[in-house]
Amino acid sequence: MEFDLVVVGAGSGGTEAAALARARGLKVALVELSEESLGGVCLNRGCVPSKFTRERARLLRALRRERVLSCEPSVNAEKLYEERRKVVEELKRALRRSLKGVELVFGRGVVKGPNEVFVEGAERVLRAKRLLVAVGSRPAVPFKPPEGLLDEESVWELKEVPSSVVVVGGGVAGTELAFAFRALGAEVTLVEKERKLLPGALFPESGKALLERALLNEGVKVIKGAGLKRVVKEGSLYRCELEDGTAVRAERVVLAVGRRPNADLAGLDELGLTDERGFVKVDEYCETPLKGLYACGDVTSPLMLAHKAFYEARVALERAFGEGRLRRRELSVPRAVYSAVELASVGLTPELARKKGLTVKAGRASFRFNAKALIEGENEGFLELLLDRSGRLLGFSAVGPSAGELVHLALPLLGREVKRLADEPFAHPSLSEAFTQAVREALR
Repeated sequence: MEFDLVVVGAGSGGTEAAALARARGLKVALVELSEESLGGVCLNRGCVPSKFTRERARLLRALRRERVLSCEPSVNAEKLYEERRKVVEELKRALRRSLKGVELVFGRGVVKGPNEVFVEGAERVLRAKRLLVAVGSRPAVPFKPPEGLLDEESVWELKEVPSSVVVVGGGVAGTELAFAFRALGAEVTLVEKERKLLPGALFPESGKALLERALLNEGVKVIKGAGLKRVVKEGSLYRCELEDGTAVRAERVVLAVGRRPNADLAGLDELGLTDERGFVKVDEYCETPLKGLYACGDVTSPLMLAHKAFYEARVALERAFGEGRLRRRELSVPRAVYSAVELASVGLTPELARKKGLTVKAGRASFRFNAKALIEGENEGFLELLLDRSGRLLGFSAVGPSAGELVHLALPLLGREVKRLADEPFAHPSLSEAFTQAVREALR
């Protein structure tokens, strides 16, 4: 065999697997479409530019709320674009260093079997003992959009803040974009075809309601229960016609209606390895029905998160070349939204627990009177734990300041008894001390 491992796709999961395999002394090839797309969607057109922009938007909001300022802060859109680009390039330089010793092959990788990949463009056939497919996903577009419409990736090419924006899709990407554009100064309308934002049961309903209220308080117009029918260009504006017969006009329209897996672009559908939704069929070790062929990241399930891809890459690598000690466990992957407020969860939510018919004890601690939250000027929200009858942690949810960080307190405790945490001396003032308060509330 020419290589020990060939990885198709140099996004979050693919680069993680390639770097770790090389560190083990394996001979590794990594296939990616181009030098420019190295790092995948998350680094180039997803979570990194999105969270960079959100943090600047949050800072602007905080400054506007600060009563000691004598002037109204504003944003320089061109500088925002340039600084965002610099952060992406700095991370790409670090990524390239981590791939030292890995052979990079640029072109579209098409899997021909459990040990063979043909790279279109490079016109090479790569053979290996094991293959890992990590080709990610692409925006789902429900219709052929008129010229100039943006999606959740191309939106980061903007070098100006539009006067008005319609964001179509009230999921994670849509709610994040709606807040960012509003804080940067645009008039924003958020359209969601379902009756609630963040459809599904991966976030608690109480957290979703607080997020919606926060968006409304920021001045975002939220339209629910009305999907997008079509978009028509009218001079300098777009007219978005909704299924309920109403229409919304804006300078820019961003489609954030979900993503679809790229398994078909790697030829896995032709090998019979995908399900009816286009996702690759994998077992608990991320191995496909074709022995020796693995998959990780967005192509394995609708839970499309960079850190899920990182973890599944390690699962696959352990199975292929190690002891196989790791397993896929999607409910143990933290979920987070960075919008007008942060919302995060891991394990079960109250809604998922009810669906499973489980009896749980809930403990909630509000941030309303948390000293650190008051000091930071963001004291809306709460932290909630779900315990079983024996006091073991089944789930965690938080909405409010630093929820995306606090969720990691719960991660190593899932399935474990947490009673002793009720008496631990967490630092004061801190947001984390709400964790001990929630434990005490659940046990009361």
